[in-house]
Amino acid sequence: MRQFVTDVKDGRHREAGWPGTAYGTSKIGVTALAHLLTRDLADDPRRLNTVAVCPGWVRTDMGGPNGERDVETGAGSILGGLDVPRDAPHRFYRDGAPANW
Repeated sequence: MRQFVTDVKDGRHREAGWPGTAYGTSKIGVTALAHLLTRDLADDPRRLNTVAVCPGWVRTDMGGPNGERDVETGAGSILGGLDVPRDAPHRFYRDGAPANW
């Protein structure tokens, strides 16, 4: 993520192969963090499972009135992350399915 910031500051993020938006890049970072946490917590006796979840663009104070989803639908997407198996190869989900960023 630091490299993305540096490449943006230098005006070369496109040439370096980064997505066109900071938002999209942040999803790459969240996915990578979930993978790292999954690996780092693999031997934890609490058997923690780390999954990043996208609720979508939700009509809230933060999302604004034009959000595509109501709060219930966004919350359902988050709750779908509870069913992700510990050994699933993907760590970023939306609506209970892997979300690719």
